[in-house]
Amino acid sequence: MAAVPPSTSELIYAVHQDGFAGHMLRTPEVGRFHLQCAPTATTRDWPQERIEAELCYRLAIGDALALGDALRSRLHDGDTTGLDIYSDRRLRVVWQAQQFADWLLHLINLSAEDSAFTHQLARSRLAELRRKQERASGPMVRRELCGN
Repeated sequence: MAAVPPSTSELIYAVHQDGFAGHMLRTPEVGRFHLQCAPTATTRDWPQERIEAELCYRLAIGDALALGDALRSRLHDGDTTGLDIYSDRRLRVVWQAQQFADWLLHLINLSAEDSAFTHQLARSRLAELRRKQERASGPMVRRELCGN
């Protein structure tokens, strides 16, 4: 948690072969940041520039790639299918990502008032997430964890 004004109006998170990174808005004055790194890492290993590079706008990148493909098909082949379905397809991806983010936030934002069962369930779910991440990399991680 940091007493900082929001730097964005959106949730930012990334699941990568190196770990998890997230920036979650809490209030207009407070932001929550998560960064998974090696236990031996120090703050010198993670300067601001490296953190910002890890917290990319994954959804915006996907939107741009999908739009580029759709525009290329329209301009080169005269095929408007990609443009016709662009919004529906990308909205589905966005809502899948939102669902995952909501699930993850509820998983990692436990309080002392939550039961021992709830804490153990969260540890079990995070362990499964870790196992999935170890088994896969790149697009496989996204498909297995987020469904997109």
